[in-house]
Amino acid sequence: FTHTYSGTEWQGMVLAGNTFDYVRTHSNAISHDKTINVCSCSSYAIENGSEDLGKYHCVDLILGLEKYDTRQLVYYKTFTPKMQQALAAYARTGGAILVSGSYIGSDMTSDAERSFLSSLLHLEWVGNQLSNPSGLINGLGTNMEIYRQMNEKHYAAVAPEIIQATGAGFSAMTYADNTSAAVAYQGNDYRAFTIGFPFECIKSPSKQASIMGGI
Repeated sequence: FTHTYSGTEWQGMVLAGNTFDYVRTHSNAISHDKTINVCSCSSYAIENGSEDLGKYHCVDLILGLEKYDTRQLVYYKTFTPKMQQALAAYARTGGAILVSGSYIGSDMTSDAERSFLSSLLHLEWVGNQLSNPSGLINGLGTNMEIYRQMNEKHYAAVAPEIIQATGAGFSAMTYADNTSAAVAYQGNDYRAFTIGFPFECIKSPSKQASIMGGI
């Protein structure tokens, strides 16, 4: 028998879940620059080779709350081996990679997976931001607020990641306690920008557009 208990803090509330349509959120933010065209595909299209990343100037990988869990009925993984290969090959062509999600680092547990994060995205996972529940983020010359608590409007990033720069990478955003929330790499070979929380969890659409423009 399993004995559990709960409080009443969510009683009577309708809690927002994942609507799985955040390509629209990202596209709206990108499209504030009228010179950029946007198209989308599933991660499976990249992994099975039916979509060629080489024809795009930038790839925006939307990971949200995606992570591997042995209890799942469907296999979800932030960076499958095939995705790692595709992104590494794309970087060799001089591409630009944007990744955002809450479990980018913690879902990569083996030495080879951690090496991928360090070599391609120039980051290492430090931990998940649990002790400080503030949704305030600073970076790219502005500040913003993300959904950190369960609510009726939008799914929440309750455990965003603290990601630290390695090699030539540098921290580009910080949480309220000054720990690193995003890591950027701007090399002569390719560019990468990784955010330790889902981009779509930024509350303000105008801030979304501002941040995307800065990236």
